[in-house]
Amino acid sequence: MHKLGDQWIEEIDGKEHMVKVGLSMKGEACRGCIYMGRVDECSHPCGCPMKNQFDPTTIVKDLGPVNEDGCLPAPWDTATYPYLGIYKGKYSCYAEDDGITIRTIGDTGQQAIDTWNRRAM
Repeated sequence: MHKLGDQWIEEIDGKEHMVKVGLSMKGEACRGCIYMGRVDECSHPCGCPMKNQFDPTTIVKDLGPVNEDGCLPAPWDTATYPYLGIYKGKYSCYAEDDGITIRTIGDTGQQAIDTWNRRAM
């Protein structure tokens, strides 16, 4: 059962996207949900397959396509993805633009990726 804040990968239009359970816009059920209008897949309350898993004030948001490592793009450019590497002996996801660097650190590569995908956007 998913709860507010949960994230996972889902295929949308043939590409892997990171999706997240979030609050609906202005409390209107389904508004902004990836399942809105997909009647064959939605029954929450308009037809979402998650109907029994979510509170009616939550929706499933598309955070964007992920790269082969499972990382979301950098916040300044949807075509710029982070590099996964080692930084000071730890795993790191980082992206740089005009001297500004965003970096997340983890004990494993997956921890660094998970932190990158959950950073404030």
